[in-house]
Amino acid sequence: MSALSRVTTRSILWGLPLVYLSIVVAFYLRTYDSAQVKITLTQMGITALLGLWLMEKLEERRLSLSAEYLSIYAPFVALLVSGVVSFAVQATYKWVNLDEFLRRMLYMSVALIVFDKVRSLEAVERVIKFLLWGLFLSTFYGLIQFLDSRYFPKNPDIGIDIFIWRQAFGGRIFSTFGNPNFFGDYMVIMTPVILSWAMAKKSLASWCLLALTWFNTAFTETKGAWLGVGVIASVWVILYSLCIPIPFVEYLKRKIWSILTVTAAAVIFLLMLTPGINHKSMPFRVYTWLSTWEMIREHPVLGTGIGSFKIIYSAYRRPTIFHIEGKHNTETDHAENEHIEVIFDEGVVGFGIYIWLIFVVSYLSYSALKRWRARDKVDVRAYYLLGVWCGWMGTLIHNNFDVSIRFVSSGIFTGLLPALAAGLALSDRTWKPIAAAAPAAAAHFQENSWRKIPLYILKFFGVVSLAVLSYKVFGEFFEIQQKMLASNHPGDQLMVLLAWCFFVALMGLGIMAYCYALAKTKSLLACLIVPLLVYPMYFFWGWFRADVHHNVAIVHSKQRQWDQAISNYRQVVKKNPGFIMAYYFLGNVFNDRWDMELKNKPDWGDPPGVSRRDFDRAIEIYEHIRQHLAPNYVQMHHHVGNLFLKRAEWGIGHSESPEVIRGFYEEAVRRYRLYQGIDPVYADNYYRLAFALVRLGRFQEAQEELKKRIMAFQCVDLSGSSSAMALTNRDEWSGHMHNDAEAYLNLGKTYLMAGSYHKAVATYTGYLKQLDPNHHQIRAELHALMQNKQSLMEKFRSADPGARTGFPVGIRNR
Repeated sequence: MSALSRVTTRSILWGLPLVYLSIVVAFYLRTYDSAQVKITLTQMGITALLGLWLMEKLEERRLSLSAEYLSIYAPFVALLVSGVVSFAVQATYKWVNLDEFLRRMLYMSVALIVFDKVRSLEAVERVIKFLLWGLFLSTFYGLIQFLDSRYFPKNPDIGIDIFIWRQAFGGRIFSTFGNPNFFGDYMVIMTPVILSWAMAKKSLASWCLLALTWFNTAFTETKGAWLGVGVIASVWVILYSLCIPIPFVEYLKRKIWSILTVTAAAVIFLLMLTPGINHKSMPFRVYTWLSTWEMIREHPVLGTGIGSFKIIYSAYRRPTIFHIEGKHNTETDHAENEHIEVIFDEGVVGFGIYIWLIFVVSYLSYSALKRWRARDKVDVRAYYLLGVWCGWMGTLIHNNFDVSIRFVSSGIFTGLLPALAAGLALSDRTWKPIAAAAPAAAAHFQENSWRKIPLYILKFFGVVSLAVLSYKVFGEFFEIQQKMLASNHPGDQLMVLLAWCFFVALMGLGIMAYCYALAKTKSLLACLIVPLLVYPMYFFWGWFRADVHHNVAIVHSKQRQWDQAISNYRQVVKKNPGFIMAYYFLGNVFNDRWDMELKNKPDWGDPPGVSRRDFDRAIEIYEHIRQHLAPNYVQMHHHVGNLFLKRAEWGIGHSESPEVIRGFYEEAVRRYRLYQGIDPVYADNYYRLAFALVRLGRFQEAQEELKKRIMAFQCVDLSGSSSAMALTNRDEWSGHMHNDAEAYLNLGKTYLMAGSYHKAVATYTGYLKQLDPNHHQIRAELHALMQNKQSLMEKFRSADPGARTGFPVGIRNR
């Protein structure tokens, strides 16, 4: 083993578990997403480990992965290549797809590193120990959250949980994960790992940790996690009874159906006891899956591109979803089923590779367990293999109803656990010292001392690159922390301290490892890795900075401090060009501020020498989103319609020509209809569309749009006669009418403006007779019509029909 190999091996074998521990326990509450720090640690931490590994491979000029076991490594490499092809060929909006693509690359890189480096029982145990320490710290904090939510009131702000996010989900535990569902999925993964460790070590502390884990699982109040833990614990018991040769196992075999029955009963009992069981969760998933299958049919072979779901789904989302959620300004990022989403992303080709990986790892694992069972003595590797294999299967089972694996808190295990399982299964043959004969090129290099000059130059350049990166990152992190130092909140002060400890420790260890590696290497190519890694590392750090700026920008927006908000949003999109929400919010800032004075402000994004209004700036931002990031993002088309409507009204107030004003109204109508195509439930879209049509004198079209709103023309009845479908449908979700009074009020007024007095009266009378006889405003409108019947009829008879335009219809201008 070369000097460099000794450094990189030691760094990786300690660095890998340390990175995973950090990802599990870390959170940071001054970013928009409290889990952004987990993403950054994943990106920067795994990239740093990958760089060290590549330095060693470039110096040795071999992978240390035997061709004999190519069939084992192949599905991991194929899944990596599938991600590359999917991103490069199929993905349309690459800045948005980049995040998912990078995660696939990093997770599969971890798998290759594990194959190459984790080749001893000591290395495996170190990884598992760090994972268990992460489990202990996260569940202990979960216990603190439980006590805080039960015995400390939400006001005052500080309880036993001193962080500002305390009780963010009421009484539900979310620990360091920021979301009970993600925390629950993590404990599904870790349940078999801690079970196996407890059985291998006969440790009381391990059994206590298992109890604490299941306690936390119960109080996440996450049904998927309950079912996941119940199912995977049962699977673990079955495999344990089949594969571990000890007397207790024979007893388990005889009692296996009793164990499964008790486990199922416990899960059902938890489900029945939960007061807030969400009857919407299963219908939400069913309708999402139906839409996903429709999307899959568009590109069944190669898929639509990794990470494309959240971009495409809004065009296929069913109206029922809006009724279930009760919201319109949200997006669904994933398919609520990982396996279906793989088919959508990468088609049947990518899904075939995915199934291939599952089959290979499962076959290897089960074969190894059966082989070791034939021996007289229990092999401790059997416990570890059973734990990591079942942990991986646990997340595969859980992700039939969830996609927590798409988030780094659970996603980091998609490469680690199957690679550990495969490595353990092959350990009889692969855990051998690897000969490290120095390559001929290196020996020749040593004989020619003059060639050391470029090596020393590259080493110096590598050290300088590390220094520059460290200086930039430390300086910017200090700037972020300074903004928190002014806070007197104890949670903020503790977070500053903890953040510095983590940051200095991880950065310091990483810099030290690379400096040692540079000192020991004798390869020019290995030296090049360090400066080449500087850009991706700083790029990933920029995403963290962008999330901080996004959080600050939102605060300024709420306080109507427009210039500060614009400045921060522009920083966000500069550092993370694929952050759609930041563009969207920036467009909303210009829309809300509405500075219509022509001026040139480079800080606001104006090109040199071009004077613009906020209308122009907002349109530019929204069009950029539509063309380059997400064509149907959230309520963008509705906001653009509002923008053109405001522009037309502004033009009327400033005496612009009728042709120009009509053009703005026409564009508003077009944008409102675009939005209606993806959200046929949103009431205000119908009202504003009717308003624009009335302004254009197109009364009949306005009436038709309001009728469509009342008749709920897209909310079809899908309930059918089967009891299964009845579970996923309710009257308020499908097969109904939208009987909101405002639609009837606007329809009546539109009839009146079109000269149809009797239809207006019939509209109001019908509402009062059939829906709400006591509605005050409709009764008042009807009374006014009846009182002024003669004058209104005379007015309509004498008026020029072509002149009846420009009448407001009671739209709520928000």
